[in-house]
Amino acid sequence: MIIDRVEHPGWLSNAYLLADGPDGHGILVDSNGIFEPLLESVRENNIEITHVLVTHHHADHVVDIADLARRLDVPFSR
Repeated sequence: MIIDRVEHPGWLSNAYLLADGPDGHGILVDSNGIFEPLLESVRENNIEITHVLVTHHHADHVVDIADLARRLDVPFSR
C-alpha cells in the first residue's frame, strides 16, 4: 500500500495519494494546490488514478481540484 501526503506550508492543509501498491489503482484525496509531488509518485509507481475525492469544501482542500480531475481524466466526488 502507498500512502503519500503533501502539506501546504501556509495553510497547513494536506493532500493525499492512496494506492494499493506499485502498478495498481489509487485515489487522490483533497487538493491543497501542491499536487506535483503526489503526481510524481503516481508516475514513478505507475499508479492508475481512478478518482479525486473531496473531504469538505474549505478553500484549502479544493484548490484547483476540478482542474486536477480533468488533467487526470477522472471523476471527483464531493
